[in-house]
Amino acid sequence: MLKRILFVHDQIPGQGISGMIIFYRHFVQLTDYEIHILVPDYCHYDKSDLPPNFYIHYFSLRKKYWPPFREQSSLLRNIRITQLSKLIVNKLDAIQPSIVITVLYHYFAVATFKALKKRNIPLITFLHDNWMLKTNSLHLKKVRKKLGSKIIERSNLNLSVTRELINEYSSHSNASDLFYPIPAGFTYPYAPSKNRILNLFYAGTIEEHHFKLFEKLAEEMNKLPLKFSIITNSTNKLEHLTDIQYVPSFKTNTEAIKYMHDNADCILVNYGRTFDENPYAATSFPSKFIEFSHLSKPILAVAPFNSPFKNFLESKNYDLCWDGYDLSALEIIVTKLLQPDIYLEYAKAIKKIALEDFSSFHLQNKFKNYLISLEKKNQNET
Repeated sequence: MLKRILFVHDQIPGQGISGMIIFYRHFVQLTDYEIHILVPDYCHYDKSDLPPNFYIHYFSLRKKYWPPFREQSSLLRNIRITQLSKLIVNKLDAIQPSIVITVLYHYFAVATFKALKKRNIPLITFLHDNWMLKTNSLHLKKVRKKLGSKIIERSNLNLSVTRELINEYSSHSNASDLFYPIPAGFTYPYAPSKNRILNLFYAGTIEEHHFKLFEKLAEEMNKLPLKFSIITNSTNKLEHLTDIQYVPSFKTNTEAIKYMHDNADCILVNYGRTFDENPYAATSFPSKFIEFSHLSKPILAVAPFNSPFKNFLESKNYDLCWDGYDLSALEIIVTKLLQPDIYLEYAKAIKKIALEDFSSFHLQNKFKNYLISLEKKNQNET
């Protein structure tokens, strides 16, 4: 009989360029487990995209007799958390998982924490982004910090992309580890660029801070031996930037990565020029840097000073960074990368980082060992 994992989140793990590909990559390799995924009933999926050991369960966010959810109201907030936790308890009884996994980024994680209060089931909590930043209300930031702290202190294991993110919520969690998002896994061989024009590529979600940088790049493209391409379907706010090349998004992450390998000389990872532009940069880490490092191509990084990402690059002595403002510095970078020897030097540096810090094999083994360790510990205590 297969062991069971219950994963509670607001999305179904699957292909694409969103964060859900990360959980899909972990779970799809756990062939000795049943993977039970509990999500809100607004989630949809194509059954053919998921392996046979994946089971999708839904919970309703609304029932006729439920009062409305108002996060500002402690009464209505607590009522909804209690209602959701009861639904999760029913699923726990039906599925009987050996481990529960959630993500600290929504109230479903809070309801999961509440549902497990009187149950001896190990809980793993992932932290990828700062939940407090999803609201502008100072009051609600405090509420989320308090709830997040409780979840972290209850969890048997907290897996965070940075130490800073754990510390935002709690300094009392001993059961925490630094755990990077798992990449696709295949590392391409490096090869020098033979182009006289540098083909710079960006792929991924386009946030407000990206528009400002893209406008800056578009201003200078005609002055530099530089071609800039973006893989996206969201071109509404970019239509005036006619010098940029737009490539429609691909159905799978694998297709996008292959296209970039075949067409890009350099990859742009823009995590914001300042914390004002991208507040998430203060505590998070760009999964796209991890993903694209396996292309073995130079990565042009933009990140705020003293951010976890910038500090990581400095610890690796990787200096292909641009502040996003100084156009003369960009010209120097482009000129350097058009020299084959220097290009190859940065390509090798990126590949070294990919293999040493972001090995999908090592990350999956680490994840599997977490599961085995928690299950064994739980068996010894029962």
